[in-house]
Amino acid sequence: MQDIFKFLNVDNNFTPDLSQKYNVTQIKRMPRNTQLHNFLNQENPIKSFFKVLFPVELRKIMREIIREKNTVQVREPFKPSLSPQFRQQLLEEYREDLLNLQTLIDRDLSAWLV
Repeated sequence: MQDIFKFLNVDNNFTPDLSQKYNVTQIKRMPRNTQLHNFLNQENPIKSFFKVLFPVELRKIMREIIREKNTVQVREPFKPSLSPQFRQQLLEEYREDLLNLQTLIDRDLSAWLV
């Protein structure tokens, strides 16, 4: 944080109050179907077509019902898991980028490569 404050020309003696947490919930919601979730949250021709057919309030109600049906609650702390094979594939694919980033920011990121 001090490096960021220095970069932003903030007083070196400044210490932010980190005791207050914002937008914290005990239960997280995750989509069951990510394609449906993306469809609801991104512009697309089908949604544009429905905008002409249905009034705003009806669309909001339909969207909320679909969102509710398409989500599952997970308790904190929740960390999605990767299969070991997929994790290894990602490590192999991004190893060079991580090493370059490590050099660029002058930080040890070796824990990311384990």
